[in-house]
Amino acid sequence: MFNGNHVRLLRRERNYSLSYLAQKAGISASYLSEIERGSKRPSLKTIEKIARSLNVSTRKLINSPDEPSRPGAASTENDLAAKFFRVREEHGLNRVQLARKAGLSPGLIGQLEQGKVQPSLQTIEKIAQALEISPCYFIADEEELQQLLSLLTPEIRALLMEPQVQSALRVLCQCNEKEFRLILDFAKLLKGYQLTE
Repeated sequence: MFNGNHVRLLRRERNYSLSYLAQKAGISASYLSEIERGSKRPSLKTIEKIARSLNVSTRKLINSPDEPSRPGAASTENDLAAKFFRVREEHGLNRVQLARKAGLSPGLIGQLEQGKVQPSLQTIEKIAQALEISPCYFIADEEELQQLLSLLTPEIRALLMEPQVQSALRVLCQCNEKEFRLILDFAKLLKGYQLTE
């Protein structure tokens, strides 16, 4: 069975960045990130490309054992299951309490924390709302974000720290795909006008 988290572990063992491995495999970094998080199931052809880029057999990726994702196991800090556990513990809640607040079953919370099931966006939103945090916390890949932030000028990074900008980003995190694409198109349109101060 294919396990995206195993790809992430192999990539990090080789000190490959997300963008480097994606480029080697001929796929986008965002798609590779989704594969590693388990939110996308790649085709066999894509798995073969990734395997070649990691210098392992395709069989090794397909037959890789499921990586444990509970605390203390060999999971990375970016692992979605570990994030679910960590943030619940930080809020001082047990599984039953979180499940009650989010309107979900304690069994589902347990399965999410063990990495046995992949949550829907609706489930992520319910948990995020119950914990009063942005759904982006669970979805965003920290390494990928760090790479993006490194490309920003100091002025833009400072702007991102302003409360009004952070408020706008929180609204952005709540957008569905259609709304998000509309915002992207609008941003491209504005950029096309080459606005100056």
